[in-house]
Amino acid sequence: MGADLRKSRRFIALRLWPVLTALGSALVMLLAFLLPSIQDQWDRYRSRQVVQEYVQLGDRFMDEADYAMAAAAYDKAIELSPTSRLDVEVKRLEARVGRMNAVSDWGDTLDTDLEDVDFEFLLHLRKPDDPRNAMVLNAYATFLAGRGQLAKAGTMLDQAIALRPDDALVRLNHGNWLDGLGRKAEAEQEYLLACRLDSTNAEARYNLGLLYLEQGDSLRGRKLLRQAAHLAPADTALRTSDAPDGIPDR
Repeated sequence: MGADLRKSRRFIALRLWPVLTALGSALVMLLAFLLPSIQDQWDRYRSRQVVQEYVQLGDRFMDEADYAMAAAAYDKAIELSPTSRLDVEVKRLEARVGRMNAVSDWGDTLDTDLEDVDFEFLLHLRKPDDPRNAMVLNAYATFLAGRGQLAKAGTMLDQAIALRPDDALVRLNHGNWLDGLGRKAEAEQEYLLACRLDSTNAEARYNLGLLYLEQGDSLRGRKLLRQAAHLAPADTALRTSDAPDGIPDR
């Protein structure tokens, strides 16, 4: 009986061995296929996480109006993203346009690869009456002024004022636009309004001071220029070394 049982087990083992061998080979092949796929999926998941962290970092910098850092964070997100991220591209464009409001002077030729269509694109993303469009319009006006397109720049500023009439930066640039056209009395009112809206706006005081100096009002002009230099001591454009108290003569 014991011999028969051993023979039976031996027979079963011999019959099952090819099956087990085939299953083992299939399992090895399956693991060889799945393991890299699982690793690849994990890598993609981690990559998406890192990309999203950069996007969130960019969003935080945007909320803080640090547009240069926001653009850098979005740049990194786009660089690391395994697929095209149009949503991040839009955020990056908004950051670059926002940065213009922080670093660009009215009428300067801008060293930028932004084009008219970039501003128009952002403006068409939102409803026309969205107050956030004011900053895009303001940057667009600065861009146009640098190209000598003053009539269109004025149109952009009018639209920006309609959306955010109490924005000091928009009023400042409107004053610059009026000043450039020789409309001095209107420019003065816009500069004064910008000063009232933002007590820390050094450029509004500086430009108003220059306007008064041009009109022969040295007392008020120099006072405002001193205030501007005090508000922005690191801005060398507001000071000159060859004038008393660092105040430029005009």
